Amino acid sequence: MNIPIHWINKLKAREEENALRALSFPFLGIDFYSNDYLGLARSVSLREKANAILANYHCKNGSTGSRLIAGNTYLAMDAEAYLARFYQAEKALLYNSGYSANVGLMSCLAERNDTILYDALVHASIRDGMRMSFAKQHAFAHNNLEELQSKLQKATGTRFVVTESIFSMDGDMAPLREMLEVCQKYNAFCVVDEAHAVGIYERGLSAGLENHPNLLARVVTFGKAMGVHGAAIVGSEKLQQYLINFSRAFIYTTAPSDSAIAEIWASHEQILTAQEARVQLAENIRYFREKASLADLAIGHSHTPIQYIVVAGNERTKNWEKTLSKHGIHCKAILSPTVPEGKERLRITLHSYNSPQEIDLLVEKLLICKSAL
Repeated sequence: MNIPIHWINKLKAREEENALRALSFPFLGIDFYSNDYLGLARSVSLREKANAILANYHCKNGSTGSRLIAGNTYLAMDAEAYLARFYQAEKALLYNSGYSANVGLMSCLAERNDTILYDALVHASIRDGMRMSFAKQHAFAHNNLEELQSKLQKATGTRFVVTESIFSMDGDMAPLREMLEVCQKYNAFCVVDEAHAVGIYERGLSAGLENHPNLLARVVTFGKAMGVHGAAIVGSEKLQQYLINFSRAFIYTTAPSDSAIAEIWASHEQILTAQEARVQLAENIRYFREKASLADLAIGHSHTPIQYIVVAGNERTKNWEKTLSKHGIHCKAILSPTVPEGKERLRITLHSYNSPQEIDLLVEKLLICKSAL
């Protein structure tokens, strides 16, 4: 079958850059790569809780349509009411994934004469959603409140500031409280993506800031520490009403299945009893950073489960990943263009279930990779 020539050229260019992506078989070794920070994805009790929730409703295998056509259920509405209480918001609205939630929110957030200011390191889903908006869009340097203020002073129309609470590549945190103070000073609305914070910090890093007048929306996603799938946007009743009417990613997509919604509900009940796992995760982060420092490994500054070592160069970074894999350890090589050229890195994700022996082995093999440079 013939395909467009520009497809061939683009794939060839990726191959020459040693950045061609491909699917691989699931890895069965030591997990230092998944986002299952607290082990909930493998929890039998979570599955049992979900089944118990399903038993209370008349459920179908599939939702059979969008929420506005055939896909709305009592389970979905009850789950959204539960999520609103959990996140101490007026309302919550379910989406099929964090990606669709960010696209659905960002694409309808602002109008042509408005301005969106976003942290330079926000996730691709936020950027993709903004591309669908007619608003003016400007990045500010990562976590740089001085530059944010400077750009807010020049911004026109309604102003929106968008950030993540924990950033997916560097694992560092946004200064949310200070950022909201800046937003209040310049009468700007703030949107926070809590994807990597929910669960680890129970209700996320915005917990305690829910009633701030400039916090417009929080995107909470469930495919990471929550161990299931899906997402929700939480905020005011008017926010939910606006999204139901103008968020195309909500309006025109098939609703989540009852089983997916039950798992989301069950994961939030489970997370309330996961304090022991959170404590163990914090200890594993401390232990890894201590061991890596003693081994003189140049790790990043994050104190979250997302750790990394900048290797630089796609080929070298992939070689580090392959070397670790031969020893039964799996980390992910993050290549350009996902990160800037020269910032290619080995992303190390820590979990509550990683043992000290596994962390010791990881550090030992990282030193082998380093000596091969």
